[in-house]
Amino acid sequence: MEESPGQNKFSTQTINLRQMLILAVSYVLFVFVLYFLGILFKFEEVAFYITLVVGIPAICLLAALRYSHKTVQELFSEKGLLLILIIIVVIIEALSTLIIINGLQARQTQTQNTNSETADWKTYTNNDAGISFKYPEEWGEPWTALLGTGTEISFDKNSNVGLREGIYYNQIFARTMAFDEIKNSFQTVFPVGNLESTKDITIDKKQGVEFIYSGSNDSGRANIAIFIPVDNANIFQVSFSYKESDGTIDAFNNFISTVKFTK
Repeated sequence: MEESPGQNKFSTQTINLRQMLILAVSYVLFVFVLYFLGILFKFEEVAFYITLVVGIPAICLLAALRYSHKTVQELFSEKGLLLILIIIVVIIEALSTLIIINGLQARQTQTQNTNSETADWKTYTNNDAGISFKYPEEWGEPWTALLGTGTEISFDKNSNVGLREGIYYNQIFARTMAFDEIKNSFQTVFPVGNLESTKDITIDKKQGVEFIYSGSNDSGRANIAIFIPVDNANIFQVSFSYKESDGTIDAFNNFISTVKFTK
């Protein structure tokens, strides 16, 4: 049966409206995915400008998709749909831009605070292990031990912090473990530990995992264990033990922010 002109016009508008909504939702998802990727890989500035560049064409594209083959008079005669569309997209663009700006400002402030707090720290570099970091004077001097499976670094005045780079060897099972197995097998790595939290962590653009756990006889102490795969075989490890009341966690976080991989 042949459609009347009125039915055909209504069907065309319905299809265009659906396409408009799909494109709008896709754009919102694009903005937020780009933003979180920016945080993860530390390119928020690039994400910010891409969002702005994409936002303006998106407004024009949405309007053109919704109102193709119509005159200006027809656009504004349909109960202000064009104006509503533009307002919605502008609001989305403004909100996404505001979120990104806030993220940039927060990270910039955090970086400035960290830089000021570590400005007078000493710098340690071990080219063989491929590690560089800054450390406070009160931790004492770092000393290095060469092991059969890698390099171990500790501090003579702070036994609560330890670093290691090399193949991870599990003493209990007498075998090496790859990063993926470590990440998904906390109880295998720390059989007497009580896991409190696990999160992904990024150090100098390398992604790894951070475990926070307590031991059976730690008397209220918390432990942090960080594992970062530096290549196919070697893993960078950091261990830290502390009490919430001793105020050392801030220094440790600042220390972690200075770690660089040199190879």
